Amino acid sequence: MVRINNTDYDLDSLLQRHSANSVEAARELRAATGVTLKEAMQILKNYEKGILPKQNQVAKKTENVSNLSNQLQKEKLKSMPKVILYCALMLVIWPVGAFLIWKDKQIDKQLKAIEMFCCLCLWLLLAGSAVRMMHTASEKNSAETISTEKITKNNEDGVLTNKQTATPETNSEESVSEENTLVKIEAKYKGVTKAGTVLDDDNSGITVTGIYSDGTTEEIYENEFEIKKPVTLKAGKTSTVTITYNGKKYDLKVKCTTKKKQKKKHRKGKNIIGISNKDIHDIDGTFQADKVRNDVTGNWRISTIAANVRMEKYAMSYYKWVFLGDEEIHGIVNFTNKTTTKISVAGNILDVAVYEYVTGEEHDAKKLFSGMLLNEYFVYKDNGDIEKVQ
Repeated sequence: MVRINNTDYDLDSLLQRHSANSVEAARELRAATGVTLKEAMQILKNYEKGILPKQNQVAKKTENVSNLSNQLQKEKLKSMPKVILYCALMLVIWPVGAFLIWKDKQIDKQLKAIEMFCCLCLWLLLAGSAVRMMHTASEKNSAETISTEKITKNNEDGVLTNKQTATPETNSEESVSEENTLVKIEAKYKGVTKAGTVLDDDNSGITVTGIYSDGTTEEIYENEFEIKKPVTLKAGKTSTVTITYNGKKYDLKVKCTTKKKQKKKHRKGKNIIGISNKDIHDIDGTFQADKVRNDVTGNWRISTIAANVRMEKYAMSYYKWVFLGDEEIHGIVNFTNKTTTKISVAGNILDVAVYEYVTGEEHDAKKLFSGMLLNEYFVYKDNGDIEKVQ
């Protein structure tokens, strides 16, 4: 739980329901905590990177806990050189290193136990590998000895001719050729296929299989194969990612199931005056979208800015980032242009009406939009076309 504006909120649960860059996630956080939409987007991005909100938004830790943590950290750092020395000694002669680290009272007991266990496992692994290598070399020497004895016996009996006679070197080459080697690798994908999914080493949906010369197969785990150039799935496209393992490559193709949105052709006519494609984040100001005093519907929202801009150019961006529902009616008071812009939704159209500003109308629903109508525009939601109505 994270405290934002004196409100405890579960950001982890929010990010499970939506992605960090989701407009819905930012809107939900804004509605729950009262922060602006821009602040909500920044909080979600920082939290996904591991950065908590500012200290006036998050419950502070006590000073005693912080000091104790710093003191413990310093003590661990002081004992770290000894721990490294003991670990190196345990890898060579584990009993001796284990005895010395256990007798050292300056090292934390929990750290001792962890280091002793890890070094023991690594020591046993190295010892097991050495035993297997010695066993393999012994079997190989035994096979060469038996092969040489057979050849010698056959030569004495006159069974083999000079052309059929095999030397130990020939048998050694045949033995190498008969070793089980990796022929190729294959891969399948059973993970998420939505747009934005990244195909990389950490994607658990990728399954890689190694095929060997004797016909056997073996699964290759995530930490063994490599994807040097991760690929991000794009709507309506099939992406190819190259997987490598022990010198073998496989090109895995994954089709994105997210359908690509068809671009709507722009309308023509003398009243079509442009496209609403500007971003409200480029405006130097914050759109609060506060409730309006004396509003009996509960759907009116008010924001104030001071910028020399025409809001019909920003209507699509405003609708995307600020509106929480199509039933809302928003007013934007611009103190620079002395105008009040009204934005409402009617099906596929954003009705953008520009009024002359009336002093104090931002504080009272009874005065809001009471000025003279200057211009009115229809902004089409399918492609942003702006049609001048009045």
